[in-house]
Amino acid sequence: MKKLISFYLKALAFAKPESKLSLQSAVKNFGNCFKLKLDAQNAVKDIKDKALARISRTAKLAKGVMKDLQKMTRLNPVLVDYKLPPDELIANLYTIWDTKSKDKSNWNVHRVGINKRMQAVGNTSGINTGKQLSASMLTLKGKNYFDISMTVDVLIKAQGVSGVVFRVVDAFNYYALVFNPAKKFKAIYKVRHGEEKILTKVDDGGIVIDNWHNIKITATTSNIKVEMINLEANGASSQILIATDNTFTQGTAGVFVNGLQGFYFDNMKVDPLPCWVPFVPIDGLEIVKPNSSILQEDFRGALEDWMTIIDPEIDNKGPSKWMFNTNEKPGMEVGILQNSEIYDTSSQRKPDMALYKDKIITNGILKVRLIGKDADGTISVILKHKKVIKDGVPQEKFYSFDMINSDTNPKFVLRKFMDGAVSELASVSKKIDGLPTLGYIVDKKILVEVQFIVDSISISVSMNNSPMIKVLEAKDDSIDYGVIGFGTYRTKAAFIMVELFPPRLKFSEADLNQIMQSNLDYIPMPDVKKVYDAAKTINITQISGGITYVVYASNALGSTQGLDLRKEDALKNREKSELWHTCANARTKEEKDNYCMKQFQSQGAIHSCKVNFCDVCCAKTANPFAANSIHQCKKSCYRTDIAETSNDEYKEVCINSVNPTQSIYNYCNERMKDFDKSLLGYCKLDMCNLCCVTMDRMRNKAFSSFNMTKCFEDCAEKFKAN
Repeated sequence: MKKLISFYLKALAFAKPESKLSLQSAVKNFGNCFKLKLDAQNAVKDIKDKALARISRTAKLAKGVMKDLQKMTRLNPVLVDYKLPPDELIANLYTIWDTKSKDKSNWNVHRVGINKRMQAVGNTSGINTGKQLSASMLTLKGKNYFDISMTVDVLIKAQGVSGVVFRVVDAFNYYALVFNPAKKFKAIYKVRHGEEKILTKVDDGGIVIDNWHNIKITATTSNIKVEMINLEANGASSQILIATDNTFTQGTAGVFVNGLQGFYFDNMKVDPLPCWVPFVPIDGLEIVKPNSSILQEDFRGALEDWMTIIDPEIDNKGPSKWMFNTNEKPGMEVGILQNSEIYDTSSQRKPDMALYKDKIITNGILKVRLIGKDADGTISVILKHKKVIKDGVPQEKFYSFDMINSDTNPKFVLRKFMDGAVSELASVSKKIDGLPTLGYIVDKKILVEVQFIVDSISISVSMNNSPMIKVLEAKDDSIDYGVIGFGTYRTKAAFIMVELFPPRLKFSEADLNQIMQSNLDYIPMPDVKKVYDAAKTINITQISGGITYVVYASNALGSTQGLDLRKEDALKNREKSELWHTCANARTKEEKDNYCMKQFQSQGAIHSCKVNFCDVCCAKTANPFAANSIHQCKKSCYRTDIAETSNDEYKEVCINSVNPTQSIYNYCNERMKDFDKSLLGYCKLDMCNLCCVTMDRMRNKAFSSFNMTKCFEDCAEKFKAN
């Protein structure tokens, strides 16, 4: 700016009479002054343009921020009050959707003619359209609710159509509670793409004119419930409408009118409902698995954290003294110890019990290793213990395997405690071959294994490292599940090993072969009971020490899965599935050629059969509806496809590569060239052996075991010199 002023002064100087500036200098100075003026004007314009651009960017940014704020608050609850001036209240809170009509809506805040209310929002214009349900709709601005609970008071002063709208997507897609006093009904409508459909309707007069009514609408997922009550009628009962529809899942809410001069609403409140409610378990709810929990006890932690102690109601020499010992106390076994001779004095001789809090058995195996300390006592394994309420009285039920030690009458007993009574399910009092005694041996280790499979209970015992001997079997399913634990009666005891796991399924090689050769439409995965029932049906289930499941009949498996397998259909499928053995039995080239010539007439088909024998043969003979049968056919056929001793095809793949530049042995030559020659030989031998076991993939066929063995031998012969 200072430079500009200096130029102006110089320009004025030449105009004075006493000025000695030449005309040339004056013109030059004036030109510079004019140029500077233009520069200044351009600079001002540039500053103005930048300012306008910044204003535009700021306005755009502010608009984006406001949009984000609206998104953040679109689910906020709404309670319409009247703190804002009427024109601002309508403009700030609502969006108006008017159809094309000669009239216009005049939504505003009213304070007269509204039946003793202080104020209410309403429309009195009578805007009307005969083409749509709504002529003018007033909805909450910037809101988008999913599940809602909406309440609003409405007052209708004349005939016409009006109501409450919710889940409003736009003026052509929404749900509406519609009042039509002229036709004397109210209904829940769905409007989709402008087309109206009544979801539910009540012909009860619609609504009482000139009375305030309270409307409550609850929309959760696809369920819609409307409750309505006349606020000006004494003792008026609630009217309810219910509908189900899942067309619209979200939207705003509001009211609408059509051809009605005098519609008002007040106390509009919208609360969003949680679309997902966290699962809160019911008190006492137990999650029961079909098998058992898994436990391998390490005897660490605090006993009270893991176990519940139950002493008899009437006892002697109590209380019990249960504890964990983890080598902290010398001379005591590591495990769960009970150091009291407490016993139940009632006739039931109920064990003093230590029960796991969350180790449940339904079907499974429990192993317990224990040591008894006193000669005249009983040690028990507690099974499926659970507490129940019957007729308002708490009771417990469980099984107890008791090892009763006595000089005169030692025995094993399986008892059931249920409904306040005790019963004996099985017992043995005669000596069992393989066991030194019944009951237990003082200070010697006893191993007990209990197995539950559906209704079968099997108990085996080992004493002082003797073989496991089955001692008891019983059938009972009155107690389906419960926790495990231990018990004592008149003796101290130590429980030094506890293992709990689900049933173990075992298949012999013959079983697996039978399954693979059976015509199964799917791989069955039934639960324990279904496998057990299927095995029982075909009389091949054995329960002795451990259980062996052998299920090979597709009919038996199918019936346990609830499939409709008719016997004659299964027999036909079985007969057809056995035809593929022809493919596997054709071992020599002559046999395969003879098969192809018998099956096909044209030379092209015969040639194709010879070249792709296994694929063609299995496609023709195997059951096309049994994928397992086709797979078994191809697998067996490929396995015998090159089983002849004269077939040396593997040599071209692994021993003498037809393309030396791409041989796998080049890797060894490049990577091991600086190493000892013996290492190079080992590398090539490994590569050759790897080739032997993968050549079936390279040639797209399965090589026989004989040829694979020959391949290994030739590898060793070729690379032994290296």
